[in-house]
Amino acid sequence: MLQITDQATIHLLHARTESGFDKTAGARFVRSSTGIGLTFAATPQEGDQVLAASALPIYVADEVSAALDRAVIDVTADNGEPRLVLRPQGKG
Repeated sequence: MLQITDQATIHLLHARTESGFDKTAGARFVRSSTGIGLTFAATPQEGDQVLAASALPIYVADEVSAALDRAVIDVTADNGEPRLVLRPQGKG
């Protein structure tokens, strides 16, 4: 099952606010033209996997659930700016 670090949760909470969504909206991972994309949604879509994170609902679209099944979403610095990264579980 997908895991999200505390740092990634904090980053997503800030991104949600900056995107103009209220505090009930969840982060939704979907297929994009470049791989896996992120959007925010008030509710999950039919077929989404719903993960209960402490401060942020996470919705995983069916078309990316297998790719994210054993992944960890974390944050790294990219030119001084935080950026979400995807890595396999069990890797530091």
